[in-house]
Amino acid sequence: MPGGSRPNGRSCSRWPGSSRASAGGPGSGTGPREEGGRRVTSAGDQSRIEVLDVIRGLAVFGILLMNMRFYSTPLQAIQWQVELWPGFWDRLTTLLLRVAVEGKFLSLFALLFGYSMVILWERTVERGGRFWTLWLRRMASLLILGLIHGLLIWYGDILFHYALLGVFLLLFHRRQPRTLLVWAVLFFVLIPFLLVFPLVVPPDVSEELVQEFDAGPAPEELEQAIAAETAVYQSRDIGAIQRQRERDWILSISNGLAYYPTLFGLFLVGASFAKLRVLHHAAEHHELLARLAAVTGILGFGSILAGFALIHWHFTPGSWQALVVESLQVLVGAPLVALCYFALLARVFQTPRGERILRPLAAVGRLSLTNYIGQSVICTLIFYGYGLGLFGKVGPFAASWLAVAIFAFQILWSRWWLEQYRIGPLEWLWRIPTYLSVPPLKRAEQAAEK
Repeated sequence: MPGGSRPNGRSCSRWPGSSRASAGGPGSGTGPREEGGRRVTSAGDQSRIEVLDVIRGLAVFGILLMNMRFYSTPLQAIQWQVELWPGFWDRLTTLLLRVAVEGKFLSLFALLFGYSMVILWERTVERGGRFWTLWLRRMASLLILGLIHGLLIWYGDILFHYALLGVFLLLFHRRQPRTLLVWAVLFFVLIPFLLVFPLVVPPDVSEELVQEFDAGPAPEELEQAIAAETAVYQSRDIGAIQRQRERDWILSISNGLAYYPTLFGLFLVGASFAKLRVLHHAAEHHELLARLAAVTGILGFGSILAGFALIHWHFTPGSWQALVVESLQVLVGAPLVALCYFALLARVFQTPRGERILRPLAAVGRLSLTNYIGQSVICTLIFYGYGLGLFGKVGPFAASWLAVAIFAFQILWSRWWLEQYRIGPLEWLWRIPTYLSVPPLKRAEQAAEK
């Protein structure tokens, strides 16, 4: 996954109801209906919680916005915070992405991962199935997909990390909601405490080591490394691109390890919300959702903005103290903002206007795996030399508008696909090893089975 810290610890990036019943969207099979305040749509033989797909769809867009920088910019430049695009609109876009996007939608996706795990567990138990073996097969196949994605398409894969950590959810899936939340808090506090401690009690290291850390590589070496990486990804040498991708993937994996406790804590929060039926009966939780959005929004955005102020007024950008503050923005601020987005979207979707505006996202959310990997295919074809070769040539402002265009295409494509097929192509492929059977793909096949 993009983000994390470089080998010497430098930050690489900020982390890779009451709804009305109405006609079903494309691919829904039948129209949405309400069950105890829950808006559901028929998806094959399963009832889906529509707001869950909506939130997942927006998370897919947010991840695309965040990843555009990693698709288009040398990893060395991102790691060492080299400003390649000093123009006003590019700098403003970068600031907005850091405040509102980076790390937030990965955190939101992690919440939904935990929520979906509980849904799958309950449905498996209802059918008399063995959840442990099913879940292990599901995580093993997800890990393989992540390896293929990370090593052969784009280095910043998150599926590999989700699969590794997802196995350990088996230790918690029977726990009560309060127990899950307690464990989540412990995971959230662990790494931030280890980061804050050196700010309070500075490490006993020589001044030379601190200066070496703060200075980083020599400017000439860094410039050469950035130029070399840019040349590789702009070239048509597929072998060289593959070797560079493998190096970046290994670095991305090591960078992501520090975020595992936070990521797993978000899994547990999502699982707790599922057991509390927060989205199952969103209308019954409208006051809880409103309070959650307000509190986490204030705390999350407040901590992020306070971090910027602290770095600007008290620490030198790029110093080890600034690194700690930036990491806390990711490990504390980003999950809080993700909770704000989760609650706000669930609350807004209960209103007629909010439902009307947000519903197109549900199709993308139902095909989230296909759309996520599809984004990597599209963007590497745009930026790498075996495609258009625009690597290193597109700044944050233009890249963000390109992300909007790609996502608009994915909305239209997802709606068209679900009119013809019951699930996405990669979702269908993922189900084969999970259930050890080949599910129907076309809607005609599903109707014939019935």
